[in-house]
Amino acid sequence: QQGEWQGTRCSEKSTFVNYGQFVVEMAGPGPAEAGLDPSLASRAQEVQLTAASARTGSAYRSGDQVRVWCNAAARMKFGDSSVAASTADVPFAAGATAEHTFAGNETHVAFVADGAVSAGSKCVVAQNTHTLINLTTRDAVPDLQPDCGDADPDPAKAEQCRWLHAATFDVVGHLRQVQPARPRWMVMPRDADDLCCHPGPGLSCPYPIKPCP
Repeated sequence: QQGEWQGTRCSEKSTFVNYGQFVVEMAGPGPAEAGLDPSLASRAQEVQLTAASARTGSAYRSGDQVRVWCNAAARMKFGDSSVAASTADVPFAAGATAEHTFAGNETHVAFVADGAVSAGSKCVVAQNTHTLINLTTRDAVPDLQPDCGDADPDPAKAEQCRWLHAATFDVVGHLRQVQPARPRWMVMPRDADDLCCHPGPGLSCPYPIKPCP
C-alpha cells in the first residue's frame, strides 16, 4: 500500500464477510533461527561481528523495510555509507529480531560486538518482500475475531484485539488455490492446534490461541 496506507495489509470486506478469508503477510526472508524464510538468500546481507565496526555492503533506499537478527550480542547503528557502530549505540540482544524502515539519508546499518566475540558471530539484515497470502480461520478457530478494533467499547474485546494485532503466528494447514481471490493462494488450518502465537512484548496470545513452544 502507498501514502497514508503504507505498511497496512488490506483485505476485501465482502470476501471476509462472505467467505472468512483475510490477507496476512508471510514471515519474509531471513534466517530460519529467527522464524524467517531462508530460501531467499539474495534478499539478506550478513555482517560478521567483531570488536571493530562493520556495515552492510549494499545500500538500501528510503522506504525499504528490513528485519535484523543477530546470533550474538551486538550494538547497531543506521546511517549513510560511512556509518560506524560503537559500544555507545543501540544494544541488540542475541537471538532478538528487530524491524526498521530506512528513512532520510539512511542507506546502511553497522554492527559491533557487544562483549566477547566467538567464531561465527554475525548479524543478518533481510529486506522484507511483503509477500501476502490469504488465510481463513472461520472453521478452524471460530472464536478468533480478526475483524476487530483496538478501541472497541467493550474493554475485553479491545484487549483481545490489541493482543491479536501485536502478535505473530505460526500457521499450518491445507494450501488451496482460490481463483477469484487476490492473492490466489489460501492457507486453511484444520483446528486451533494448527495455529500458535508469539505474543507482543508484555502481552498475551488472543483467545483461544496458545503460545508457540
